[in-house]
Amino acid sequence: MLRPDLRILVMSATLDTAGVAALLDDCPVVSSAGRTHPVEIRHAARRPEGRIEGAVAQTVRDALAESEGDVLVFLPGVGEIKRVEAALAGLPVV
Repeated sequence: MLRPDLRILVMSATLDTAGVAALLDDCPVVSSAGRTHPVEIRHAARRPEGRIEGAVAQTVRDALAESEGDVLVFLPGVGEIKRVEAALAGLPVV
């Protein structure tokens, strides 16, 4: 049994809500209909040695220069996120 004073909020766009609810003593599930947006997926090649941040930063620059819209990047950890953020720090924000 969970602690009565403990509050947990689990969120995900792709979550198996029934499975998670069962793990949490059949907790209530709140759903919200979302909107879909067109998505273009790009994969960029990189050399296997070294860190990925340089390749990711260049891919983001290329994507922003070649098309309109926003860019969503998935990285494995906080360190990589911070290094890519630093590499892209000079880009204009709109």
